[in-house]
Amino acid sequence: MLPSIAAFLVFYGLCFGLQNKATFLHGKTDFTDGLLACTYCTGFHCGWMTWLMFWGTTGSLPAEGWHNAASVAIWCFAAAAWCYGIDALVKYLEENS
Repeated sequence: MLPSIAAFLVFYGLCFGLQNKATFLHGKTDFTDGLLACTYCTGFHCGWMTWLMFWGTTGSLPAEGWHNAASVAIWCFAAAAWCYGIDALVKYLEENS
């Protein structure tokens, strides 16, 4: 199953929150600092977190059979691309307003 519009909002909201509001995650290790500095990387991880939240709140997996593994990957890469694209758009609008 492909992510819904609500999932895309969760992707970016979670990504933005982890990168800009969860200050307790910053300064721990070089790995976490590098991950949080990269919108694409953080967005990827927001994809599987959102997939798990969907599963936990609905009580059903987003797909059946082997599609479960594929749906996790689809959600991860969709979230990564979406978060990167929205972040680039927001930065562009901030710089050119």
